[in-house]
Amino acid sequence: MFGYNTYNEQSVSYIFNLNHLWLVLAVGGFIAILLLLLKGKTEKRRKITMFIVAIVLLVLEVGRIVWRFEYYLYVGMELSEIDWWWNISFQMCAIMTWFTIITLLLNVFVKKQGYVLNIMNNILFGCAMIGGILTYVYPYFISGSRPIWHFTNWQTILTHALLIFAPIYVVRTKIIKPKLTDLWKPMLGYVLIGSIAGMASEFSGNNFAYYFENGLFVYLGIRVPFELSFFTTFIAVFICAIIAYLIAKLIYKYKEDSFKSVYPYFLMSFAGIILIVLIPLCYPTHPVKNFLALFSLLPIFITIGMIAIYEYYKKSRIKALL
Repeated sequence: MFGYNTYNEQSVSYIFNLNHLWLVLAVGGFIAILLLLLKGKTEKRRKITMFIVAIVLLVLEVGRIVWRFEYYLYVGMELSEIDWWWNISFQMCAIMTWFTIITLLLNVFVKKQGYVLNIMNNILFGCAMIGGILTYVYPYFISGSRPIWHFTNWQTILTHALLIFAPIYVVRTKIIKPKLTDLWKPMLGYVLIGSIAGMASEFSGNNFAYYFENGLFVYLGIRVPFELSFFTTFIAVFICAIIAYLIAKLIYKYKEDSFKSVYPYFLMSFAGIILIVLIPLCYPTHPVKNFLALFSLLPIFITIGMIAIYEYYKKSRIKALL
């Protein structure tokens, strides 16, 4: 199960074939069973469920990093030869795994959900869940050279399944009520993902979160210029987020807020996405592989700063009217 020399006699594909179908059905069934068993009828049960899911995700993610590290040493690599960026991973789902762990634990230990935690829970629903689902649409993450029961495979299968389960759970138990007017919050989440993945990609040369090239587009024969790689990926995943929010609206029929009151947040979040596209254009080369890569973090800091200033302005204006 954890062996370094455990391989299939022949490589197995899980992309757009019968194996892919069985994988999707098995994972979908697993998530459905969890949702049937874990209804979260009381606050105590909800908190226990979220705590367990957070701990399981933490163990799986740390286990993945440790196994990779041990494997590199096993094959004779020196510490200086290890690609630590890739070993830790700054893929969308890796970023969202840590984000999910933190958000679930905050849901457990914070008595009342405030403004920031509400944003974080919406990011779970509009980003982490979408990332998990799309990973099963194009399951490149499964190693065809290793058995399906090997740690490297079932770890990533279970992690992505929980990235789908956790957001559905927080919606089903009414921890959040996703509305179309809340869509700026997952958009902010994609600014966070793009900023972190962009910085890591420029520093290391790895293609985190399809920053340099979208693997699915390449597989489908669609050519996208590097400068637009993340932006086109964002458009694709954000359309999926819109669909998810529309489904939630049809199921729960939540009363919408006025779009007029939230459009500045949409503008500020979208400005963050545009910054992710524009800032790399200032780099002399790609990847830069030096501290210039830190400028790729600017979009999330600028966007959060704009939102904070706007919130302060709104509160000051309300006080003035009173």
